[in-house]
Amino acid sequence: MLIEPDSIAVLSASNREELQRMQLLRGLLTEIYVILVIPDRKKSTIELAHLLLPRFLSQKESDYTDLKIVLNKMYINSQYSHDRELFQEL
Repeated sequence: MLIEPDSIAVLSASNREELQRMQLLRGLLTEIYVILVIPDRKKSTIELAHLLLPRFLSQKESDYTDLKIVLNKMYINSQYSHDRELFQEL
């Protein structure tokens, strides 16, 4: 599977069972930035979520303002990284 540099996946688990099924994707998610929306803030849910190595966790009851800020920063950083790579090639 070909992954573009600085790829971002936003995954949303509507319940704990769905989050458990997402664990099957762990091997595919190592090369990309993962943002994970989890169903609750229970310790066991957060522990399970961290197995997917997310860059950011949000909660499904959120208004997603925090998610918007994080995605914007990740986009800006990826543009900076891309521009720097182009400059180094010259």
